[in-house]
Amino acid sequence: MNTTMLLAVDTARHEPGRHVTAAVETVRDLAAKTGDKVIVLHVHEFAVGRFGRIQVDCPVGEGERLVSDIVAELRAAGISAEGEIREADYGHIARGILAAGRQSR
Repeated sequence: MNTTMLLAVDTARHEPGRHVTAAVETVRDLAAKTGDKVIVLHVHEFAVGRFGRIQVDCPVGEGERLVSDIVAELRAAGISAEGEIREADYGHIARGILAAGRQSR
């Protein structure tokens, strides 16, 4: 049965942390066995204050770079993978992940 796996990742203080690396390895192993497609997701978190709307989760471009690197790694392993970047208001990243999961079914 081919389905879609959603792998939500964060930048772990500007470099992939052990938890991201472990999650990628797990998804890679599962997808290799099942043939499932993988969507690698990063949700940018934005806050609005007196200086306007600012991205607070990581430096600009860091999430995109992480997603791109993971997608490339998965594809090199023969796995169908694509990246997705979303945005969420401060404190609502989980809602963004759930929305992506609902839409990827």
